[in-house]
Amino acid sequence: MSNITQNFLRRIEKIFSGRPTVPIPGTNHVDDTWQASDIYPGELSLDLPNGKITTTDGNSVIILNAENSVEYGLVVSKPTSGADKIGVSSGLARINGKYLFHDSSGTDVILPGNSSSTPILYFIYGSSTQVPYNGATSGNLTLGLNYIGITGNSSGTFSVVSNVLSNSVAVPADSIILGSVFYPGATSGINLFPDSVGASGGGAYINRLSAVDYILSKTNRHSIYATNSLYFEKQLVIDSTSNIMYLAKATFVSSSVANDVSLTNLVQLA
Repeated sequence: MSNITQNFLRRIEKIFSGRPTVPIPGTNHVDDTWQASDIYPGELSLDLPNGKITTTDGNSVIILNAENSVEYGLVVSKPTSGADKIGVSSGLARINGKYLFHDSSGTDVILPGNSSSTPILYFIYGSSTQVPYNGATSGNLTLGLNYIGITGNSSGTFSVVSNVLSNSVAVPADSIILGSVFYPGATSGINLFPDSVGASGGGAYINRLSAVDYILSKTNRHSIYATNSLYFEKQLVIDSTSNIMYLAKATFVSSSVANDVSLTNLVQLA
């Protein structure tokens, strides 16, 4: 009868409340510079009070059980100057478990505009990048900004909903949608109309995984009618003055209820 030796491997994990940190390169846990929250690449940190499991790749902290999200800020807005320039406020996104910062003092998004009479909707998205964030917060990466557009047909009816839901628009992998910008046609600069996922003040942990999710978030809930606002095809719109509900038949920018009804942008529901 042979003797069988059993070898047991036990991993020692770090358990504490809060987010771990990335150590200074070249240091280890016996150095005076090593913080109590520092972890090695591949080491697990268990945040039991908040239900988070994190690790690091040596460059940034990675939350292993978290969805993509806009953590705060990153509000898409109209430019204060410069045609076709889109502002994106400073903020933080999480993509594939990694935090990525955007600093609004840098270059934002310059759209190509729209010289034709056909309307265009541009999706503004942030992408995962391995460029370190050059700011006060260490162990995080920079959020890259870009855009992709969908064009309506020549008659002016903007079938953005059907185009997106039929997978005509594919935002690149490892990206998160921050908002959209609508060009009614043959216009630029002040006449563009942004729509943002995030809101001023932020802190909402808003998940947007695809262009489909973005559109469904708009069309699956009603909105209160307001002038000079962007509405999406198939969205329910309520006129709070008359308490009448309408269905948006196209993606359009509102002017007045009467005018939008006459243009068949809105159809009253019985």
